[in-house]
Amino acid sequence: MDPHRVQQLAAGQSYVEDVASVRPRAVLDSGVYSATADAAALRRTRVFVRSLASMNADDQAPYAVEAARDLLTGRWQPSDVEVLLGGTMRERRNKLGAAGMRPAIPWHLRTPWTTQSILWIAECVRITDQVLAEAADSLADSAMARLLRTYADAGRPCLTSADRLWQQWQDSPAPVPPYQQVQDHAIAHDVDQKNAWHYLAVEAIERWEDEHLTRDDHDRYHTASVALITPHIVLLAAITGDLEPLACLTDL
Repeated sequence: MDPHRVQQLAAGQSYVEDVASVRPRAVLDSGVYSATADAAALRRTRVFVRSLASMNADDQAPYAVEAARDLLTGRWQPSDVEVLLGGTMRERRNKLGAAGMRPAIPWHLRTPWTTQSILWIAECVRITDQVLAEAADSLADSAMARLLRTYADAGRPCLTSADRLWQQWQDSPAPVPPYQQVQDHAIAHDVDQKNAWHYLAVEAIERWEDEHLTRDDHDRYHTASVALITPHIVLLAAITGDLEPLACLTDL
């Protein structure tokens, strides 16, 4: 799978958009859990879901595919309490919103950058673990709890990188492009100051990440990004009841 596409797909951020979308946006930006909104988002993924067939079977979370089959055959019909459990995780994840994209201000770029995505995935893992810890004992062995554990485990590799990167950013963040540099760039390249700032900010972030992100960080991130896709699609289907996109997953 193309590494750039994988980065866009991290933690379920872009597959909720049409495949032809100009840039990825997170469904989490809606702010609160909505079964209607999630169902609409899921319907917009159908073309993308079919592209999962081009991925290696090893990239898929085996239990998530099993859960998809069980949903399609009716062996698993999520109970109300299971839907509530999955919906609670989604709601808390959604409420991360822009606040979950650390580091944030003044680094609101047009797409999440790798460090932000690693930290966001790590926060999603922590949220999922917390929801599972708070769940009733009677749900511990439920299919929904198992699916949530699969989701959390898929993103867990990013925990190793996230805390270190966040501390490094706090200790030595990328420099904010100074006004004079922005103005000079805008004049030299005949662009407005907003586009000049964006270009220089991206350069600053790339230099910072070249210095601080290791090969292992990138490997963990890309592994987690791919592994999170299937559990998240199945989770949406289990919550909303819209099962149509799952047929392609079970063909893998």
